[in-house]
Amino acid sequence: MFEWNQTETKQLENSFIHQLFEEQVKKNPDNIAVTFGQEKLTYQQLNNKANQLAHHLGKLGVKREVKVGILMERSLDLLISIFGVLKAGAAYVPLDPTYPLDRITFMVEDSQIAVLLTTINNSVENFNSVTTINLDQDWPLITQEREENPNISLFRDNLAYVIYTSGSTGKPKGTLITHHGLSNYLTWAIATYPVEEGSGSPVNSSIAFDATIPSIFTPLLVGKKVILLPETGEIEALSETFIQESLSLVKLTPAHLSILNPLLTQKKKYLKVML
Repeated sequence: MFEWNQTETKQLENSFIHQLFEEQVKKNPDNIAVTFGQEKLTYQQLNNKANQLAHHLGKLGVKREVKVGILMERSLDLLISIFGVLKAGAAYVPLDPTYPLDRITFMVEDSQIAVLLTTINNSVENFNSVTTINLDQDWPLITQEREENPNISLFRDNLAYVIYTSGSTGKPKGTLITHHGLSNYLTWAIATYPVEEGSGSPVNSSIAFDATIPSIFTPLLVGKKVILLPETGEIEALSETFIQESLSLVKLTPAHLSILNPLLTQKKKYLKVML
């Protein structure tokens, strides 16, 4: 039993995900880090923007153990926000904008979110006790901040993010993920999946879905790219991505797989997945 539960890894044991990303920025500054349709950011660009957001959050009192909500659809701003929060030393709370407002409200209140990052299409005015940053409107102010990496003191047991269960058996419950737990899991994922062999990984699932985590982080720890797919027509977009890219890692549900297989077969492309 002891041997089965010895899952701790050593590669990232004393490192933090945003710092490992910064190492890739030094190695591959001009590599594409994230794409969304025709939009894209290099590693250097993503790092600079995340740093500016982190410095801005710091001026608002965001620090270790503070929770920052991220309420937005898939976009370049989503990656900027995730790394901006981590670089500020705080923990992010992913909030899916397709959730009912009462569910979002519960998660905001239950997790004691101090700051909410959103976009103009997802602005929420119901949270009087929460400082809201609308990236579409506030970005000119944020760009006045420094682009240097913040120097934040963190410990391995500090929170990295809080993710909520579906609530199918009652109210959603928040799961607290530490930096050490996240590093440990991503080390395993990089060692297990052929992340370094392809061009990157698509993200076609909700930010609030735990299976999305490796698709977001593992490519950026090995110099590859994150391919953000649109919220609408995502299955067809995912099918086209399989045709156009030599993908490293794809996280799929059985439902997605059953829909994709006939599409890819028609296009003479066969899907090989790890289940």
